[in-house]
Amino acid sequence: LAWGLGKLGKWQEAENAINEALSLDNNCTFSLGLKAWILAQQRQWKATIPPATQAIFKSKQLNTNNSKEIQEWVYPMLILALKQAVITKNAQDVGRKIDDFCQQIPDSAYGWGLKGWYEAKEGKLNEAINYYQKAIAKADFPHWILLNQGLIYERLNQENNAINCYQQYEQKVKDNYLVYYRLGMLFAHQNQWSKAQIYLEKSVKLNNQLAELYHNLAWILLNQKKLDNEDIKVRDIINNYQQAINLYSPQDSFYLTVLKKQLAFH
Repeated sequence: LAWGLGKLGKWQEAENAINEALSLDNNCTFSLGLKAWILAQQRQWKATIPPATQAIFKSKQLNTNNSKEIQEWVYPMLILALKQAVITKNAQDVGRKIDDFCQQIPDSAYGWGLKGWYEAKEGKLNEAINYYQKAIAKADFPHWILLNQGLIYERLNQENNAINCYQQYEQKVKDNYLVYYRLGMLFAHQNQWSKAQIYLEKSVKLNNQLAELYHNLAWILLNQKKLDNEDIKVRDIINNYQQAINLYSPQDSFYLTVLKKQLAFH
């Protein structure tokens, strides 16, 4: 009942039901994991930690296939809750739980993906790539790994590898404005202006509230115009610059000044 109510988004009713279930059997690993899920969905991060920790601890004691399945979906919730709730600068709980996850469930792509994310957060970019590759080699890996991997390749100045990651992501997950934006910028850096324009236009179509998208689309159109591309209209360049100016906040004074000069020039 608690699970069904949660699926319907009736979180308070779901929480009441799972508390009733645990009052009948407080050792049930599924119920403990389910309570953690219900609390996590409500972003009650500190409250999520105890039932998630108990679910994992008790499932380790059982050491059955079913207990391993429970660990596979409870570990990510516990790690997320620790990340959100534990704000001590030197806290190592997140890293330890990720290592524990990978050790307990070595076939989990999600676990190795989290390991890659953690290494990247610590600035260990090459190590992060290795863990992401290990995750991708598993069946049914979460697609966000490709996005993260692409961003790291960009930081490593490996543009072609980044493009490959984003295009793989694009094939699996449609209509992500960030992926289109990154692909557009990478093709622009390689002077492939037509491809860059296609991706930036897709990105703007999905997110018309981000100044940087219009700013860079205008820049891409301008570079094509400089190559005497007759398909590019000056009015389109100006409109995109103007839209960027409208969306930049007053705090973005540097960008506003630069854009206004560019607009005056045109």
